[in-house]
Amino acid sequence: MRLKLQFELENNILDIQYRKSIISYIKHSIQEYDKDLFEEMYKDNNMKTFTFRNNIWKATI
Repeated sequence: MRLKLQFELENNILDIQYRKSIISYIKHSIQEYDKDLFEEMYKDNNMKTFTFRNNIWKATI
């Protein structure tokens, strides 16, 4: 599955730990969309059966 997310930033700088922000955004979206799915995925502290990868195009450091 692929997701394409577009954000408007207050400035053009991403924190070095941007992955936490993206995961937090997805987690919050799941919680708002389907509370049962959220509980199933995040209620217990078990190993998850998914992976996460992202690309930031045209990023400069």
